[in-house]
Amino acid sequence: MLSLLPNQTNLTHDHELDIPNVLDGLKESQRKVLYACLKKRLTSQTKVAQLAGSVAEITQYHHGEQNLLDTIVKLAQNFVGSNNIPYLTRDGQFGSLLEGGEDSAAARYIYTCLEKTTRLLFREEDDAVLNYVVSDGETVEPEYYLPVLPMILVNGCSGIGTGWSSSVPAHNPKDLIHWIKEWISNESEGDIEVEHEDLVPWYNNFTGSITLDIGIHNLFAFLVWSCRAGQAASVPGGRRQGRALPNHACRALPAH
Repeated sequence: MLSLLPNQTNLTHDHELDIPNVLDGLKESQRKVLYACLKKRLTSQTKVAQLAGSVAEITQYHHGEQNLLDTIVKLAQNFVGSNNIPYLTRDGQFGSLLEGGEDSAAARYIYTCLEKTTRLLFREEDDAVLNYVVSDGETVEPEYYLPVLPMILVNGCSGIGTGWSSSVPAHNPKDLIHWIKEWISNESEGDIEVEHEDLVPWYNNFTGSITLDIGIHNLFAFLVWSCRAGQAASVPGGRRQGRALPNHACRALPAH
C-alpha cells in the first residue's frame, strides 16, 4: 500500500495525478472536482458535461475533459464496491455493479450536485488554513484537504503511477469513528499502547464475507483480504447476481 504523504519529494507530478494523498484520499483530478463544486456551492442539479467544463476553468485543469467526466461519475457512484460515502448525487445512470461502473450514460444526459454530507466531511471552517496550489498565476485547489474522517479508509482507493501503485480497501465509517474516539480518549489519559480489534474492510450493502488470508510468493509472506459473494440478488432483466464486489475492489485488498 502506498499513498502520497505531504512534502514527499521523491515522487513526480505523474504520481500526484495517479496516486491519492493519504490525508484526504483524493487524486489531483478528484480534488479539483471537489474544490470546484464546493466553490460553486453546487447544491442544484447540473449536467455532468457542464460541470466538467466549469471544473477545468476554475482549477486550470490541462489533462483532458474526458478524464474529468470519468472522475465526476466515479465520485458519485454508490453501487456495491464503489463509494461508501459518495461526494456527489446521481440523477441518471452512473454505472452499475454488473459492469463495475463502466456502463454510465453519456455525460450530457446525467446530472449531479454535492451530497449534503460532503460539506460536513470537508468543513468550511478549515478552508482558511489549507495550503492552496498556484497554477498559471491563479490560486486553485488545496494541496490536500483535511476531512473530519480518514476518507482514504472510508472509500478506499486504487492508483498506479510510474514505478508505484496504491491499493487501500474501504472500511465502515462507524468503525473508524469508534477507533478515532477511542484513540483520542486514550491519548488524553496518557495511555499510548491500546489493544484494538482489527479493522476489517467493509463495503456498503455487500452481504458476502471478507477474510484475511496468508500466502507465500517468491519466498515472501504476504497478507491479503479476500472476499466471497453473498446472497444472490435480483438484477434488471430477471437475472440473479451474487453480491460480489467488482473486480477493481477484489483484485487487491491489502492487509494493514
